[in-house]
Amino acid sequence: MISALKPKTDERYDIESHFGFGDNWAAYAAHITPEKIQQAEAGLLALIPAHEIQGKTFLDIGCGSGLHSLAALRAGAAHVTAIDFDPTSVKTAQRVLDQFWTDTNVDVFSYNILDPSTYRELTPEGYDVVYSWGVLHHTGDMIAAIKNAASFVAPGGLFVVALYKKTPLCNAWAVEKKIYSSLPNWARWLINMMYASGYLAGLASQKVNAVDYVRTYEQKRGMRFMTDVVDWLGGYPYQSISPAETKKLIESMGFEMVNALNTAPVKAQGLFGSGCAEYVFRKNF
Repeated sequence: MISALKPKTDERYDIESHFGFGDNWAAYAAHITPEKIQQAEAGLLALIPAHEIQGKTFLDIGCGSGLHSLAALRAGAAHVTAIDFDPTSVKTAQRVLDQFWTDTNVDVFSYNILDPSTYRELTPEGYDVVYSWGVLHHTGDMIAAIKNAASFVAPGGLFVVALYKKTPLCNAWAVEKKIYSSLPNWARWLINMMYASGYLAGLASQKVNAVDYVRTYEQKRGMRFMTDVVDWLGGYPYQSISPAETKKLIESMGFEMVNALNTAPVKAQGLFGSGCAEYVFRKNF
């Protein structure tokens, strides 16, 4: 059941009020290599067993660069539907998939998970896997977005979602993100450098080799360190939810949790970010 909507007069429906995720993903896409694609596929399979993807339909909500839609295709998905609110992300994902995938079993188009009028191209019977990594907490109405996304899971299918964990500093981060999103590029660059320097210094204080950390960072789902820095600092709208709250909410909709990763409390009370917990739920028949 799609949740009720309020009139389209707020930032949940206004792309101009959101951080420009599409621009960030477009910049990242220029650095996609076969190695990054392999790492993204490995990250996907660490969360979802291969047999749950092979021969299945796969909906990627908030596809960004299209990298993980590509990973699902490489893992054997029968068909992938990749959708995003940001038109630049849609164009970037289409370009990446055109470059690295030659079959026709993938569609890419614009959507707003909070607006059912944009769902006309989605399969009403649902999808075997609905995947949304680090997206629904940026919609402006996270709970409605989770409910709407979960409604596209076919009976017996999987709902795979990553959401920011709640910390004492989440309200402060929401303010920072709104301010950051309104700043000129030069000011953003300065904040990026200050944050990255502080983050890496914190790692060094824990006897972690910061150079090796950045060099091997792309082994985490094929991502780049500075891409994720920008994504974190600018990710507005922003909300968060605890693992316990996530489990309670999604299981109340007729799902059962089958896997969860990175659910430990955030270090340093969220001083450098809240981090995403990853969840896999199966919809009851």
